[in-house]
Amino acid sequence: MRKIVVIFTFIIIALNRLWGTSWYVDPINGSMSNNGSINSPWTTINDLIVNNKIKSYKPASFPYSYYASQVIINSSAPISGGDTIYCLSGNQGHLVISNYYNQLPIVIMPYQNASVEFLSIKIVASSNWIFKGIRVSQSFSGQVDTVSSNTPFLVEVQSHNWLGPCWDITFDACEVYTVDEVINWTANDWNAFERGGMICRYPARKINFKNNILRNIRYGIQSLSDSSEISNNYIINFSEDGIRHQGNSIRILNNNIRNSYATNASYHRDGIQALVKDTMKNIIIEGNAIIQFDPVSPHSFISDLQGITGFNEGFHKDWVITNNLIVVDSYHGITLCGALNCKFINNTIIDAVASNAYIPKLWIDSLRPTSQPHYPSVDNIIINNAAPNFTLISDSYFAETNYLADVSEYNALFLDPANFDFHLTATSSLRNTGSSTFAPLNDIEGILRPLGNAFDIGCYEYYECPILQSFDTTSICQNDTFYWGQQIIYLPGNYIDTIASSMTGCDSILYLNVMVYPKPFFSLGNDTTVCSLFELTINANGNSYMWSTSDTTDSILLHNIGTNTVWATVSNEHCYYTDTITVNILSPPVVNIIPFPDSVYYCVNSLVNLSVDSNYNSYLWSTNQTSNSININNSVAGIYTYTVTVVDSNGCVASDDIVLHYDMCDNINSVNDNNYQVYPNPVSDKIFIKGLNGKEHIRLLDVGSKEYAYIMNSNYSVDVSLLNEGLYILEIETNNEIMRFKLIKAKIN
Repeated sequence: MRKIVVIFTFIIIALNRLWGTSWYVDPINGSMSNNGSINSPWTTINDLIVNNKIKSYKPASFPYSYYASQVIINSSAPISGGDTIYCLSGNQGHLVISNYYNQLPIVIMPYQNASVEFLSIKIVASSNWIFKGIRVSQSFSGQVDTVSSNTPFLVEVQSHNWLGPCWDITFDACEVYTVDEVINWTANDWNAFERGGMICRYPARKINFKNNILRNIRYGIQSLSDSSEISNNYIINFSEDGIRHQGNSIRILNNNIRNSYATNASYHRDGIQALVKDTMKNIIIEGNAIIQFDPVSPHSFISDLQGITGFNEGFHKDWVITNNLIVVDSYHGITLCGALNCKFINNTIIDAVASNAYIPKLWIDSLRPTSQPHYPSVDNIIINNAAPNFTLISDSYFAETNYLADVSEYNALFLDPANFDFHLTATSSLRNTGSSTFAPLNDIEGILRPLGNAFDIGCYEYYECPILQSFDTTSICQNDTFYWGQQIIYLPGNYIDTIASSMTGCDSILYLNVMVYPKPFFSLGNDTTVCSLFELTINANGNSYMWSTSDTTDSILLHNIGTNTVWATVSNEHCYYTDTITVNILSPPVVNIIPFPDSVYYCVNSLVNLSVDSNYNSYLWSTNQTSNSININNSVAGIYTYTVTVVDSNGCVASDDIVLHYDMCDNINSVNDNNYQVYPNPVSDKIFIKGLNGKEHIRLLDVGSKEYAYIMNSNYSVDVSLLNEGLYILEIETNNEIMRFKLIKAKIN
């Protein structure tokens, strides 16, 4: 038989979908003028609030009173309690929800496998909100600012004396972190940039933090809320407390708290710490693992982490602390001062660093308020615990089958203590030596007790046959999936796979922590057809770019006529994403105005026809005429520019222009000097030179001194019909002098 336990809570959301409506937001492509459907999403959750899209309730008057009535807000808004808001990938920015008391939960969660990012979330005086599967980090802004003396929290639930309290708010399967990686951080970096993870400020009730990953932070979770649950969270790399709690009827279950950083001498580091001011009642702390550091690859800021503590100025009444594994290097393994009718059952306390003088203990002591008498602990039960030291200062207590586990015995008692594997060996003295009195029916991993002749001491129950215990961490990229056990995994969280052997009846327990990293999503756009060069640009934050063209920049220019299918891949530290586009580049039309070339000379009042090819779909001249040819006749000398724009059958556009020089052409009918005459002038086809005797040297130049070849006819005429219109110089050189005559080559009608 194979049993899989996934540490997520879907029941509330599943029920919610039965009666609610689904809405969609897209911070990249959405618009607040849309209708909120999957094909027409809005922008962000914050914009929904600003634009009054959520129907809810608020107190009728302020300051808030428990007995005061509530009034409806945004009565005609489309979103209401019981609905789900699905978020598409993108950055939602800073979210603040204030005075939104929903009568049914509103769920905010990713659409399918979207990567939903928030810079921070703050909920003030509100109720019935569920956040699931989102990620919160100020690093999404591209930078993390330094913090003030009051460490800001990335997720904050705040009751307010004036506005009102918070209740029924859940964060489930979320990921919260300051920055993605702290391996290169110094102590100064920690102190400058660290953020708190999640906090609920008192007074509140039913504020739940479940299945979340909190990493690279100062505090993990602080909950000052009654009737709340903190369960199945993975808290790693923290510099002060893993979990702080204050309130009554709190359940702290199955949290994995590890890697404490000593980066600030003023910090007081605890795995799970109670902040007791009066009397804190009905607290269950069960199945948690508090591991001070990773023995395989310890970091350079190993702290003196304390385990489970409560020694402030108030009593601890009716607590149950059971099945916890605590691996620390301080005096306080489990310590309560002022414990009243509390149970300490089947806990394992380990000295993490045997060479140090600190020996962690299970310690019950008197309540010692500042400047007041001591109040003794009374009526406590201590059973089946294993610890290197027990200090029980209580007026009355019941203790049995506790084991003083000295460091020298660890190799005999535990499977692999050097690597912090504290499952029991086959010959462990903790096996079958415990009491059944108040003993839990499961161990820290959910294994049934007892499996032997009696209950085992400590948090682990030994199996009478080979058992595979595996604690693994893996990561996947957003939208990727993989098979593990009998399921497809694509969400972050802690997973347990229990495999029952048909041969021995023994279970193998596999633990997997899954982290999901974002892909650098981008879009090259839809396939398209264009008429000219086409630039493709990647709008994504990545460490590297690679195109199918072998380019490595964030943009390329396509210029090949025809079909271009191009892909681009963007990579970040963990993942990559590829998109493909097909661009069909059409041959652009080539248009030339006739006559050619682009600059010609005419005499005023000369009629000039300008034309282009007649195969285009449309024409537009600078004269606003729309045919393929136009007639020009200018009566004033000057320089005139004419432009035509054509559109071909593919919708492609091209233009050409021509410059016409109009001269008055007055008094240039002939050019004379004492010996020579040059005529006609202006000339269109042939000029005659009168007075030549055959001994002169003739040159024909343009105004740029470029010389042109010519043929002198026997009647001393020169054919210029092939010359372009314009101004020319005719030089006649004799032995005595050089004479120059200005000629105008023009069309003469």
